[in-house]
Amino acid sequence: MANSITITTKSLDETRALGKKIGQRLKGSELFAMMAELGGGKTSFTQGLAEGLSVVSRVTSPTFVLEKIYTKKPGDKPALYHYDLYRLGESEVADLDLWENIGHAPMVIEWSEKIEKDLPQDAIRVKISTQSETKRTFVFEFNDDQKYLFN
Repeated sequence: MANSITITTKSLDETRALGKKIGQRLKGSELFAMMAELGGGKTSFTQGLAEGLSVVSRVTSPTFVLEKIYTKKPGDKPALYHYDLYRLGESEVADLDLWENIGHAPMVIEWSEKIEKDLPQDAIRVKISTQSETKRTFVFEFNDDQKYLFN
């Protein structure tokens, strides 16, 4: 990765607002590889991304269903793919449609460290560290052609 930027949020609302700001800039095929501990802010950031994409459905963590596909309105093509690999081993990831869906709409993969070696070169790595109950530090690693997300 050629570039990185660090952004700190001080509340859940700020975390969602950060996601929304980036979501409004998406071109449609970005992959966000999210890495954080439980309760680290991955889903809150994704809720903001979805809002920025004008997704109308309520965004929740796909921890138990593994995959959620969000649209702007019922019957539309996917506007956001959301995966959670927390409960999966590396070999079980192959059973998901994850790889087939890359590039068709923005994608968020929570617990992406489980498949780090298989992630595409242009995946935007998002490392979130918890500073306090509400404060989070986001480190985004991205390629030159993805700078538009952070200007």
